[in-house]
Amino acid sequence: MKKMKKTIFVLILCNLMLLLTACQHAYWTEKEILFGNRANDTIFVLVGSGRPFTSVEAMEKYERGWASQIPPSGHSTEHVLDAEERIVYCAILDIG
Repeated sequence: MKKMKKTIFVLILCNLMLLLTACQHAYWTEKEILFGNRANDTIFVLVGSGRPFTSVEAMEKYERGWASQIPPSGHSTEHVLDAEERIVYCAILDIG
């Protein structure tokens, strides 16, 4: 009986690990977005997926330092992890 419980536990653990590993690669994709600043001011960029930023959320993320700074005539490559090929949302802030 003890050996049977141990075998069932190992089978459940193996199935769980297989499920987690299979979902990991198919579920998430990485997107790379290139931003170029052609303005005369420094801009800040926020990138995310799932739902759009509100103006309050964008300012809170900027104040926490989560926005990428792009100087005039500069560029930035942003990476975002995306689940299920959702739309990628961006917020561009001109703090001047």
